[in-house]
Amino acid sequence: MERYARLAMRQYEQYTNLSDEQCALPGSFAVFALGMLGQEWRQLVWDYLDLCDDEHSHLQEKFLREYVKQFGFTADTVPVFVRGVLSMQNMKYSKDYAAWMANAESLDALLEAKSHLSEIVPSGFSSDEDDDDDEEPAEETEASPEEVLQYAWETVCYVIWGKASAKGGQKVVEAAPVELRERYQEIFR
Repeated sequence: MERYARLAMRQYEQYTNLSDEQCALPGSFAVFALGMLGQEWRQLVWDYLDLCDDEHSHLQEKFLREYVKQFGFTADTVPVFVRGVLSMQNMKYSKDYAAWMANAESLDALLEAKSHLSEIVPSGFSSDEDDDDDEEPAEETEASPEEVLQYAWETVCYVIWGKASAKGGQKVVEAAPVELRERYQEIFR
């Protein structure tokens, strides 16, 4: 099944029998099935997420939710989750993510991912929030690598904590249990 998935996955190609909102690369369902079997398929999932067309592909959002629900936020799953969040535009916030993240092991895994963010961000990820083809930008400016990483991190934090992640996660930090507060502060630094 892995061989099939790798042969089928092609960037910018998609199943033709799915709605535009649920489009996916050929091989998606094989990748999802193997990914749910265990962490030995993590590299396949990783490679798949790198090929996703962030403007059109959103089916991986449903997979990522079930993936984290099954395996939790761990040192093995957090980088895959972060890469998945960044493989699409506008992944939805879920209060479940904040609840699943609210323990020392998960927060430590997220902090580790933050320290390696430049290695996790999918190729081609951009901080350009306004990709409207109908409007011409007044001036072409390219975001610095640091700005791209900052935007990526803010995106991940929003998916996990929603609007509470704004303003440096002040609301999240204030609501955190005392024993976890320092970890939350590091996440939002």
